[in-house]
Amino acid sequence: MDFVQTAAATTANVLMPGSGALVNTGFELAKICFQIAQILSGMEGKASSIKTQQINIKEDVENFRWVLEMLERVQNQDKLTDGLQKMIARFETEVKDTNAS
Repeated sequence: MDFVQTAAATTANVLMPGSGALVNTGFELAKICFQIAQILSGMEGKASSIKTQQINIKEDVENFRWVLEMLERVQNQDKLTDGLQKMIARFETEVKDTNAS
């Protein structure tokens, strides 16, 4: 108990005997409420930090998706290039065979 709480409880007991316990209870509840408020304030800061992390993760996921799309395009490009090269090789073979005949 601090000085203010002791003085308030003593004064309450003088004015109305037995009421000091109620005053003490009020002070203790106020201390608990203050501690809860401090915890909630800390949680608010953590929540803000978590939200920032969440935004960063979403941006990272979007960037990874973009990279994957680009890789798929490159792979498709490679498949297309391979297919075109095979067609050209077949055409060249046909032309050679035709010219040889």
